[in-house]
Amino acid sequence: MSLFDGKTLNGWHLMNGAQFVAQDGVLKLNGGHGWLRSDKEYSDFILRLEFRFMKPDQDGGVFLRSNMEGDDWPSRKYEVQCQN
Repeated sequence: MSLFDGKTLNGWHLMNGAQFVAQDGVLKLNGGHGWLRSDKEYSDFILRLEFRFMKPDQDGGVFLRSNMEGDDWPSRKYEVQCQN
């Protein structure tokens, strides 16, 4: 099952001022410090993704098992931290 249709942000919420777009089959962050949240919650899963930085000295991450409450940052979560 794919969470991203490759064309739109359908099924996703932009959180905390996030500036994500769907472009050329990928999710792209165009600035800001927000995050992207799935509309659905998932139980047992295997997550496969590709993560790429476009500029040096950047970091980001992927939240797992986060709560869906609030507009700021999730308070209960695991994070896979990615840095280049």
